[in-house]
Amino acid sequence: MGDACWEWHVLNDRITWSPELYAIYGLEPRELRPSYDAYVQRIHPADRKRVQMIVAQAMRDGRPFDFEHRVVWPDGTERTVSAHGEVERDEHGRVIRLFGVTRDITPRDVS
Repeated sequence: MGDACWEWHVLNDRITWSPELYAIYGLEPRELRPSYDAYVQRIHPADRKRVQMIVAQAMRDGRPFDFEHRVVWPDGTERTVSAHGEVERDEHGRVIRLFGVTRDITPRDVS
């Protein structure tokens, strides 16, 4: 699937996902409105708290983040993804945007 891009404008809670990100989540483009909650709901329940803590820490520290987690498709299929993101702050130090890429790294059969 390749890299999928995302962007979260924190101040107005507006998120955009590339068509590839919908595919990584097992969705059709524009099947749902992207939001942080929609993202969290795609995360495997056992990974949610850890991912939310990583995102919150990045927003506090302003540092880039890299991590892996599982996602669950609407049909129950589980995939593993790698996420990389960065934080952008305004001149007053407020977080205004997070942006990054996600890649499906689920092992594939080698035949």
